[in-house]
Amino acid sequence: MSDLPQQQPNDLPGARPRGERQLTSEAIHRHDLLRWRALSVVMASAGVVGLVVIALLPGTSSHDQTVMLIAGAGVLALAVAARFTPATPPASWILASELITTLVVSGIVAFAEDTAAFPFFYILPVVSAAYLLPRSHAVAVGVTASAGLALALALRPAGFDLLLWGQASLVGAGVTVAVWGMRRGRDRLVGELERLGSTDGLTGLANRGTFDQVAERLVLRAQIDETPLALVVFDIDHFKQLNSTHGHAAGDEALRSFAATLQTQSRPTDLIARIGGEEFVAVMPGIGPDEAGAFAERVGEALRGQYSVGTARLTVSAGVAPMSQKDTVDALLREAYQALYAAKGAGRDRVVLAELVAFPGT
Repeated sequence: MSDLPQQQPNDLPGARPRGERQLTSEAIHRHDLLRWRALSVVMASAGVVGLVVIALLPGTSSHDQTVMLIAGAGVLALAVAARFTPATPPASWILASELITTLVVSGIVAFAEDTAAFPFFYILPVVSAAYLLPRSHAVAVGVTASAGLALALALRPAGFDLLLWGQASLVGAGVTVAVWGMRRGRDRLVGELERLGSTDGLTGLANRGTFDQVAERLVLRAQIDETPLALVVFDIDHFKQLNSTHGHAAGDEALRSFAATLQTQSRPTDLIARIGGEEFVAVMPGIGPDEAGAFAERVGEALRGQYSVGTARLTVSAGVAPMSQKDTVDALLREAYQALYAAKGAGRDRVVLAELVAFPGT
């Protein structure tokens, strides 16, 4: 069998080493949609405050009350629309809407009879930008809001109110920083939950659910590109006996040690997963059965040389199945398992290629 070049730990999205997995595109979409709908609650709250509190301030003119009622109703309408939107709008649309909102609020401030309450409406675009957009875009919205307020105040007959502008700008900056902090904590929590849901807690490898999703994409991509792909199933030899003789702690350590060996020997493009108690699988795009077999041999040799329990060496059996253009992941697994059973039947601690196994009915 031919050998592979020196390989690095696995770094495939969905199966990063030590469980440090990036969010999948599906998870990012769900997370963004959740944030968008959560923002709709904030918008609704702002609209209610605008309608119930600000519009009822004593001394507010009927002209300003009418303007605030229209603005509050508009915010509520946007909140309803955001709540029932099936997908998060593109970031460019959100940025444009926030910038337009700041300009509209600036126009209201410039021509309102009383300016005390209207800067409150700058909070909505500032908060939503900090919550939904990249930091550079959120800063742009904040700067636009501050500049728009300064221009609006300068256009008023009473002239520029430095105190009001400074207070509003400081509040906007403080709110932005606070929202960034909450967003960072939320993103970290969501990322951790996604990681726990997609990786094996003991070994840090991809779990069965992640394997099913990612392997299907890898097989489909290889078939579309007409490139080779091989699947290798590993099973630690005499693992149940190890558990019963030396205890579950020794068994867990054996699983972690084998997972580390797989990570060290695999390539960045390989998917490595734990799919059963002592069963592991490697999906290897771009290589054929000989190279995959060499990889499995190298894994077994590394395991024998670095881990033992008492006087017994830890060994592993493996079955290798190459992909054909009509294969599915399930078909590849069946072939690899047939080869694995042949390896077990031949004495364990060896690698068998599926193409060398006589399958039932053939």
